[in-house]
Amino acid sequence: RHYPTLTRNGFLLPERIKASYEGAGEGRRSASWDAPDTGINSINTPALRNLRSRSRAAVRNDPYAFNVIDKRVSNLIGTGITPRPKIEDDALRKLQQELWEDWVDESDADGLTDFYGQQALIARTVETAGECFVRLRPRGQDEDLAV
Repeated sequence: RHYPTLTRNGFLLPERIKASYEGAGEGRRSASWDAPDTGINSINTPALRNLRSRSRAAVRNDPYAFNVIDKRVSNLIGTGITPRPKIEDDALRKLQQELWEDWVDESDADGLTDFYGQQALIARTVETAGECFVRLRPRGQDEDLAV
């Protein structure tokens, strides 16, 4: 059982919490502890290719890994970004909602999925590869799109 102890500044702390501040100590237990002062990017960048490849392979080959990513994507995205115009004019609000719905179907320049599918694809890529590059491509009026 841990009993509260009085600290320097007068607060009562359980012994286990007081011990957590000993991480910066220079005693014999930590004398040989090599803690690099580098950031996470400089540590994992050399291994990034292997990490990314193994993550993708795990999702492809292990049903548990696939299920974990699938659940994460579902929790991250939910129903996706769905705007709700707050304009008081009913006709204008309805027009904006119709334009959004049209754009959702046209948002993928390759026509492979809609905007909600793109959101899920981005989340899945970030979860398996650690990052995702998204390019917003300007579309011309000659493409006969709603937006």
